[in-house]
Order: sequence, then C-alpha cells, then structure tokens
Amino acid sequence: MTTAKQQISNFEKILFGLVKDTVASNRGIKAFGKAAIDIIVKRTRRGYGVRKTASRQYRFAKLSPGYIEKRKRSKLDPTTSPAKSNLTFSGQLLRSLVVSPGQGGSFTIRPNARGRKGGITNQELADVLAKRNDRIFLNLSGSELKTITGLYEVGLAAAIKKQL
Repeated sequence: MTTAKQQISNFEKILFGLVKDTVASNRGIKAFGKAAIDIIVKRTRRGYGVRKTASRQYRFAKLSPGYIEKRKRSKLDPTTSPAKSNLTFSGQLLRSLVVSPGQGGSFTIRPNARGRKGGITNQELADVLAKRNDRIFLNLSGSELKTITGLYEVGLAAAIKKQL
C-alpha cells in the first residue's frame, strides 16, 4: 500500500516528465518562440516597441520628413507606407527573426546574422535602431507575456489530458 507522500511523489515525477517531454522540449520551446515572434512582428508593424521586458508598449517616434521622402522614392515592403514608423523598409529585419532554445525551458529571439546590402547584419541593424533611434522591439510587453504563458498552460493541459 502506497502512502500519500509516495503518491504525491509519483504524481510529481509524471508531471515533470510530461513537462520535459512536451512544452519544455526543444520542439515545444521553438513553438512558443515562434508564437512570440508572430506577436513581436505584428506589434512592430503596427508601429510599437517595448523598451524593457514586461513593460508597456510605446509608439515609435515619427519619421523625419527627409526619411519619408526617401521612402516615397523607394520600393517598400507591402506591409508599410512611406510615413509609417514600423521598422519595415524592405521587411528583411522582421522576417529574419529566429528562436534559439536556452536552458530550463527558456528561449531567445534575435535577428539572424546574415548580411544585408551595405554590409550590415540584421543583428547590427537591430542594435543601431535600438541605440540611436529608440526603436526597441525585441522585448515582450506584460500582456504579450501573458499571452505566451496562456499558450504554455494550454499546451500543458493538452499534454496532461492526452496522458490520462
């Protein structure tokens, strides 16, 4: 006959095994990372950034008249317009975002390291935009983190239901 303590211990082992094999697996982490990328891209294309993880969104500063004129003469990505401040000129930067699984179920989102015209990489462009132009976009706001947490909870509930 097993004691209550042994039953709890067995349940914990099963639960931790489920988490490790599903939502905290590399495949699970990549899925959450891709969902986070979708959130970041949509928000950024609307013209908003997040300065610090879990803080509020802020609107990117308006573009200068000279830069708007340059954009009018250029072939822009179809997701933007000349006067829209949304980090989308060619679309390369936002399309280059990748997920890197980390330790303990964490992940990092970053632009890939491929070069662009002019010799700058997507990562270098993101750094320049953040430092010089206050266009910080790779963080998740508090409400966006809640969305990702909700996806995690749904995934875990589905894994538990499948196990039962």
